[in-house]
Amino acid sequence: MGKIIAIIVIVALVYFLILPKFTRSKKDIKEQKGITDLVECTKCGTMVDIKDATISTSGYICSECIKRR
Repeated sequence: MGKIIAIIVIVALVYFLILPKFTRSKKDIKEQKGITDLVECTKCGTMVDIKDATISTSGYICSECIKRR
């Protein structure tokens, strides 16, 4: 009985203390690798970073198309 409890405690320690350190969220992985989300401009069709795009009723518009308006 004591061996079973010891095994359960060891498995619980590994599960709650060690495994979470090896798992990362997708956001952390993207930030670490420098991956950005790209969207297509509905006016000219170029791919721009989502941070640089503006949302309109028809979709995303790049800053260059906004300047040309």
